[in-house]
Amino acid sequence: MTRQFDLMRSDVDRRFEQVDRQFDVVHGQLGELRSDTNRLIQALDVKVDRHFTWVVGIQVALMLAVVGAMAGAYYR
Repeated sequence: MTRQFDLMRSDVDRRFEQVDRQFDVVHGQLGELRSDTNRLIQALDVKVDRHFTWVVGIQVALMLAVVGAMAGAYYR
């Protein structure tokens, strides 16, 4: 009976080692996913900043054009 318990214990230990290895693989994949996600978020942040700059620039140019047209109409 002792031998059977030892065999069962070694089998359970082997199964736990397999599960631990699988968790290590999953942990590595999650790390890669996290780094890919961070990279994509940084790229999106740069793109949003660039588009925001363009939108603000267009708004300022439009405001100057409207103020110029109003000033021209006033001093006519």
